[in-house]
Amino acid sequence: MNRTLHALPERQRTALTLCTVQGLSARQASKVLGISVSALESLLSRARGTLRKVLKIQDRLQ
Repeated sequence: MNRTLHALPERQRTALTLCTVQGLSARQASKVLGISVSALESLLSRARGTLRKVLKIQDRLQ
């Protein structure tokens, strides 16, 4: 999974890590990143979409 996370752009990976791995709220994570909550939510949505695509490709290759 770590390799899959590195397929994400750095900002998306950081946002996802802060919220999912470290358990920060959207408000807390947005403050850490210096962005609005809505911008964070957009980053998270794009990160999840990218992860879905990468995982589908990896699944096809196996």
